[in-house]
Amino acid sequence: MDRVVIVGAGQAGHACAKALRAEGFAAQVLLLGAEHDPPYERPPLSKEALLDEAPAELPGRLPALDGATWRGGVAVAALDRAAKTIRTKGGETIRYDALVLATGGRAARPPIPGADDPRLLTLREIADARALRAGLRGGWKHLAVLGGGFIGLEVAAAARLLGVEVTVIEAADRLCARALPPALSAWLRATHEASGVRVLLNARAAGVAPDGVTLADGTRIAADAVLVATGLKPNDELAREAGLACAPIGGVLADASGRTSDPQVFAIGDVVAWQRDGQPPIRLESWAQANAMGAAAARAILGLPDAPVPLPWFWSTQGKTLIQMAGLPEGVTETVTRGDPASGSFLVFLLAGERIAQAIAVNNSRDFQVARRLVERGITVPAASLADPGFALKGALS
Repeated sequence: MDRVVIVGAGQAGHACAKALRAEGFAAQVLLLGAEHDPPYERPPLSKEALLDEAPAELPGRLPALDGATWRGGVAVAALDRAAKTIRTKGGETIRYDALVLATGGRAARPPIPGADDPRLLTLREIADARALRAGLRGGWKHLAVLGGGFIGLEVAAAARLLGVEVTVIEAADRLCARALPPALSAWLRATHEASGVRVLLNARAAGVAPDGVTLADGTRIAADAVLVATGLKPNDELAREAGLACAPIGGVLADASGRTSDPQVFAIGDVVAWQRDGQPPIRLESWAQANAMGAAAARAILGLPDAPVPLPWFWSTQGKTLIQMAGLPEGVTETVTRGDPASGSFLVFLLAGERIAQAIAVNNSRDFQVARRLVERGITVPAASLADPGFALKGALS
């Protein structure tokens, strides 16, 4: 194998290139990025990039890759799987022996009038964060956030810390409904409202413009700017047009090591719909998943044994609130809270029968590390013990 080409120079693509070198691959690694900025991490975009008094020009910049070639400003237009080539939008044809699609995703826009207006704000790239920062620090009085998921809430919290009024508009009946249990959604809402965020639930947008949102009941939410934070749309068009198997939910179908329906093409990171034995595919859009898949794909490309599939985990920092999650909330039959939510530091366990399917920690990193290992090892702990603050979680590991 003479050349591995990685399309997408974000967290996943960078992790794959780094792992290829670490595993001893000595031939060419070509990392192509559509953005002109060198590879960087995305989590700081909704936090440090907005809040730091003097942020780095490129927050979260990833280290230079030893022996790999990064090319920025290179967008790929077509994939020819038979010829094992890609064609860039600039007309260049590049041959590959193994191809890695790490094309990520873009901010989804709801199907309502005005949503395609380019003046609406999204948060996916460093340029988006720079625009947000300039407005939040440059005179905006009110920011409207369309979508009550993690990104929208992270920006809402940052905006309040900067003294900007915020209205969060969520179509569902609770915040982060796809990721959090109802009681935690309610706690999160109360926390944001206590900081001054106005939260509107069951609020369906009928139209959106750069200066505000119109709800289905006719209410007009005026704002200096509108952030559309209604999810992510995977950039799977290149794969679909080339005939690779993709999921109805969006994303390239791939296993935990990034293998797709073409043995020479791998997919990693946010563009992936994770194909699991006997389970519907899911999308895991997280920093941890991007790193893990990048490393796993490198091993698969080199024909090395698969590493164990890591436990999915995720975190969100919303102002002074840190939420950490480990595991997947599948087959959940019971929810157990450990600690007093009123204290601002507690854990939530989601049980599937006697198994801990997922652990969620709020402002409790120490206990989260133990809870994460309980989930990872499949250790069963009675619900009553999990709820008892006097029960030593660490003791269950032995």
